[in-house]
Amino acid sequence: MIEQADELIIDNHEAAKILLRVSPADYLGPFFKEPTSLSEAAKRYEVEISKYYYWVKKYRQFGLLKIAYERKRKGKSIKYYLTTAKQFIVLIGQDLSVLREYYSHAVKTYSDLIIDGQISALAQTGKQLALSLTVDQVNTINTRIELLEKDDSRVNIMDALIKSDLPAAFTTWYHMPLKYEDAKEMQKRLRDLFLEYHKKSEAKQSGYLINLAFVPYGP
Repeated sequence: MIEQADELIIDNHEAAKILLRVSPADYLGPFFKEPTSLSEAAKRYEVEISKYYYWVKKYRQFGLLKIAYERKRKGKSIKYYLTTAKQFIVLIGQDLSVLREYYSHAVKTYSDLIIDGQISALAQTGKQLALSLTVDQVNTINTRIELLEKDDSRVNIMDALIKSDLPAAFTTWYHMPLKYEDAKEMQKRLRDLFLEYHKKSEAKQSGYLINLAFVPYGP
């Protein structure tokens, strides 16, 4: 069986383009820790073998994947693949267009999953919904989804979904005018909170998609 390098620097433009796209990069996942066959990987991602084989050929072409060993099964040779390194490093440098492409692919890949997850959680409340529009101190429109109660009062979905019998879900978009020092404190607290719960991750537990964004916006 081949050995893996600790890391491999990727300076081939075509190989870098593959790894900067979320789905093709994800397809490498099954081959990092142990030799895996094409059928096993395709089953994991529920992808047609022919499609997965296309990407395996690309990975091998650019030196990202190698055959670890082969096994005979019912007269047929089954190939097991392993990544050539435990970690790949794609050099971006100061090419911001590449960075934009990377983030664009990530947003396109995960946005529908986030929307589906949030809608599923709200459906389980069994409540009627409303959209609230308000304006902040600098005349920027902020919107939020609210639940309508029987007494015609409205509840912010962030508060409604806190109930213990509902799914753990949380999404928000908000323009928040802050002093620089307050923004840096919020940035640090969000990072620390993320890292705290990242340490609690367990492979056998329910998965949650987390999308954190905190960036300067407006004048």
